[in-house]
Amino acid sequence: MKRKLIITNSIIVFVSLLTMLVVSMITITNQNNKFYQKQVTNYLKIACTNFDGSNFDDTKEYIKSLDKDIRLTIIESSTGKVVIDSFEDEINENHLDRPEINNLGEVYKRYSTTEKKNMLYVAEKVNNYYVRIAIPIGSVNKIIYTYVTISLIALTVILAFSIFAISFVNKKSLTPINSEVAKLATLANEDYQDVTIDDLPVVINSITNVLDNKIHEIELQEQEIEAILNLLTQGVVVIDSNESLRFINYKATKILDSNNNLIGKNYLYLFRDTKLQKLILEVFKNHSQVNYLLNIDSTKINCNVTYLTEAKLNGGIIITLEDITKQANLEEEKRDFFQNASHELKSPLTSIIGYQQMICDNIVDSKDQIINYSSKTLKEAKRMNNIIIDMLNLSSIEQNYQKKQDIVKVDKALIEILDSLEDRIKARNISVITNIAKCETVGDAKLIDELIRNLIDNAIKYNVDNGKIMITLNTSTLTIEDTGIGISKEYQSRVFERFYRVDKGHSKEIGGTGLGLAIVKHICEIYQYELKLESTIGKGTKITIKFE
Repeated sequence: MKRKLIITNSIIVFVSLLTMLVVSMITITNQNNKFYQKQVTNYLKIACTNFDGSNFDDTKEYIKSLDKDIRLTIIESSTGKVVIDSFEDEINENHLDRPEINNLGEVYKRYSTTEKKNMLYVAEKVNNYYVRIAIPIGSVNKIIYTYVTISLIALTVILAFSIFAISFVNKKSLTPINSEVAKLATLANEDYQDVTIDDLPVVINSITNVLDNKIHEIELQEQEIEAILNLLTQGVVVIDSNESLRFINYKATKILDSNNNLIGKNYLYLFRDTKLQKLILEVFKNHSQVNYLLNIDSTKINCNVTYLTEAKLNGGIIITLEDITKQANLEEEKRDFFQNASHELKSPLTSIIGYQQMICDNIVDSKDQIINYSSKTLKEAKRMNNIIIDMLNLSSIEQNYQKKQDIVKVDKALIEILDSLEDRIKARNISVITNIAKCETVGDAKLIDELIRNLIDNAIKYNVDNGKIMITLNTSTLTIEDTGIGISKEYQSRVFERFYRVDKGHSKEIGGTGLGLAIVKHICEIYQYELKLESTIGKGTKITIKFE
């Protein structure tokens, strides 16, 4: 009876475990297929989001950076011709007969004659192109082999254990065995009451299902997290406790001009700045957080280095990288502006105070002298006023300007401005030669007036007596050329900066504020007008504005 019981129990256990093994193998295979179907669909969404209808190479490089096994193919929808393929340089076959092209969004599995392996294909249409993604179907043989090995070992142990248990059933109770089975049940998060050895197959099956689900969940979570991190506008680098690079997102590779091939290598291969290397070591040592401004050529990168204390990442650090070049340049421009503005306003104000102090202290007492110094005071006050007006105009243009889209008659505005400046032109005996055609552009009439007025004003101020101003306006281009003092080539790139003057003494003498051309430049930037300056010392200056 005892022998029969052992044999019967062994057969039941063996058949149960064998059945469970087969079912689990089928389940693993099905889960693997579903996983790759979802994966190829997700990669297609990423590719379609990144592709705008023209950036073929950028899309190709981006997909390759995600996974080198992803195959991207972009096909002309009209001809079926392959425009770009991440695996093959030249493909001449017509792809319009492919099932994934005829049934967009559907996943198809077939054998690739090019890659000599089974692959999943799916496609979508973007503009005039079909974007197709293909990935190889991962083999589950290794998983199945591991699972079979573990199961066979477990089967052998359980059979031996069953024989041993039944042999001594009359001598000892099954309580210790049942206790061990109950412990196994807790691994499957199941709360069995009065669990016994008879429940062992059920417990093992539950554990298998739980482990399979957990592995699948972890894989999906890792892929989702990696996809999200690659879409961040900040660079992210993770270094483990062994000082090896564990993760580098797409933005970080662009900022640091690197690639994902450094994963697993020491962080020194990625960060070459010696000061940043020392700071990383300090963070490892002190379990702290530091910020560092990293300069790469003309790019300024804000680096935040933080020690990780979370259980799974304990002992590592995370580095976030943010390109703050634009913000830093704006701050520098702001500081320069206030410094220059203070200096420009201080000069005429000092003169005004000096002249008035001399009058108040009776240093000058004749009527002619008082009139002379009062005239100089008035001139400096007007220059101060002009500077303030230009500063306000420039500030209004630069900050929160509501871009207007009115139709402006440039020829009419030009004629009106010339009429208003006629007295100043005659005072210098300057000849104005015009060739004005009808011209309309989209913009703000007030800003167009400001732009033209500043250009003609400069042509008058920096001209010579008895000089000439040549003004040409066609349907899209305004050219203003003078025969003035001209600008040296070395200074031509800076004349559009705020408060920059080539000849400061001459500019102040004629009442220049140093802001006129800066205003012109910003108006052109708002409406994307093309601005061009040509000048020769002693011969004059030519400025061209293209409105289209």
